[in-house]
Amino acid sequence: MNKKVLAIVIIIIIFALSALGVSEIKTFSHSIPNPTATPVSQQTTLVYKGINGKDALTLLKEHAAVEQDHSGLVIGINGNKPTGHHYWAFYVNGKMSQVGPAEYQTKNSDIIEWKIEKY
Repeated sequence: MNKKVLAIVIIIIIFALSALGVSEIKTFSHSIPNPTATPVSQQTTLVYKGINGKDALTLLKEHAAVEQDHSGLVIGINGNKPTGHHYWAFYVNGKMSQVGPAEYQTKNSDIIEWKIEKY
């Protein structure tokens, strides 16, 4: 299953759980093949719902151990630090965010997703 299909499936599951009243954070993990770059042992996708008035970084820190570099860039989540040409990407409602997580004020209807991607 490719990454985009997996992301869509995860979002559908979250919406379904949301409709059933499940509001806990969910973490999904699977291995990724990466024969050309420094290997990343696991790809972790972290998904959570927004809360009116709270920024995405604050919510992330409430649900996960977060490591940031000196500029504030998220470089590790729950001990998973991408290597090589991989990084933590931040998505809002299935689209890569155009602002940083500290600047993005979430809404109750938002689905926030972090996933390791290659640049």
